[in-house]
Amino acid sequence: MNKDHWASFVDYRLNSRTKEIAKKNKDNRKKQTVPHTGGSKSIARKKDEMEKELGRKVSRGEVWVATHKHANGEFVNDGAREIGEKIQAYESNTSSLSHDISIDDSLAHAFGSEEHCGRVRGMGLGPCPSHVFGYTRNSRTGISSTTYRELENQVSDQGSVPKN
Repeated sequence: MNKDHWASFVDYRLNSRTKEIAKKNKDNRKKQTVPHTGGSKSIARKKDEMEKELGRKVSRGEVWVATHKHANGEFVNDGAREIGEKIQAYESNTSSLSHDISIDDSLAHAFGSEEHCGRVRGMGLGPCPSHVFGYTRNSRTGISSTTYRELENQVSDQGSVPKN
């Protein structure tokens, strides 16, 4: 690293606004009760890797479970274990398990069907409920899995999942 870059970095780190942001991020991180083990790998990338490895589609629940376990197979904490067991119980008790994303899949059962505004659990930062499920905050009708597959095909037609 050259001197100019280092000086710029030091100035940035010593800036009061940078310190404010760092403190806020640190405080927010402490509030996280169920940490994931995905690191910097996106959820979409993890899902893609799992599908290639298993040779089939995987559910949002399967991806959630995989990203909340340590390498030794143990859940990261008791909260993750409770949610993971709900997901696994739902998936093992559902006779016609569908790996399609829906407002009634295993992840929705574990967390409740209410999604955060602007994102869909288990799909990363891009997809939002109105595009995936076909509803807005005030409309809960949802869309068929055929429509979701059409959206998924549109994404696939634009190229494969970007790798980080």
